Amino acid sequence: MAVAIIGGTGFLGTAIAKALVARGETPVQVARLTSPYEVVTGSITAAADRADQPALEAIFAEHGVTRVIDVLTLSLENTRALLAATAAAGARYVMISAIDVYANYGGLMGMETPPVVKRPSREDDPVRTALYPYRGNPRRPKGFDDALIDDYDKVPIEAAAREDARLDATILRLPAIYGPGDKQGRFTWITEALAAGGPIRMDERAAAWPQTFITLDDAAAAVALAATSDCGGETFNIAPPIQRTMGEWAALFARLAGRDGAVELMPPGSGGLMQERAEVTNMAYPLTMDGARFEARFGPVQQRPEEEVLRSLLP
Repeated sequence: MAVAIIGGTGFLGTAIAKALVARGETPVQVARLTSPYEVVTGSITAAADRADQPALEAIFAEHGVTRVIDVLTLSLENTRALLAATAAAGARYVMISAIDVYANYGGLMGMETPPVVKRPSREDDPVRTALYPYRGNPRRPKGFDDALIDDYDKVPIEAAAREDARLDATILRLPAIYGPGDKQGRFTWITEALAAGGPIRMDERAAAWPQTFITLDDAAAAVALAATSDCGGETFNIAPPIQRTMGEWAALFARLAGRDGAVELMPPGSGGLMQERAEVTNMAYPLTMDGARFEARFGPVQQRPEEEVLRSLLP
């Protein structure tokens, strides 16, 4: 079995390559290769743009690719060539999707007003009907072209992958990923407050808001397992069983830093951390994910002790 990783030299792609090598596979890391990247021993790198269907088809044919893991699913237009190349190779398409497809995210961002799902979202829960969450929104992922992010939405890509009769698609939905090398800085607001030496003063609204996170190594290992298993046509959330509010995440970091009790809750308007997010989003909608289906099929997601990873992020 040969597995190609599209976006294979980035943050998650590199980790997936390592996880596949650990499983005895020889992954093909496909990327434009225009920026420095980590060489993963036991893998192969190949240069191609995801929009270049002939180049992708040639790579898939050369290496006998039977699985394609698509890490950089940003827009449907940006993905059509890859879907066609995957179909031409007769390979399974494994889409890395995200928690933001759920209706709760649309409510959180003020795009729509669906019923609040208070428990962690499950695979069969409603997805957003309002599309393109970053159009006109200055809060957007870092490191991507603005025009591409304007068209960002995984909901249409999921639908296209499912509906394409040529494809045997697996959809893997992930929450926010953290770990060394995370360019989005998921927890830098906490670690910077700790580094400054004072208390972690948090907006009380944000402190009560729950969000699911997963470590990079756990996400990569789960993706590698699903991609090399017989689960075509299925959708899985990949998430640990632990659910925390943002205040609980801050308190955990403080404890690991030897600063128990360092979290202080601040009233609205007093400048607490995450105040801006509390003011521009509807925090009645949690952003949590239920990973029970994946765990029942494949076993526990957690591979590396959580506290070990969190300590690695401390100042």
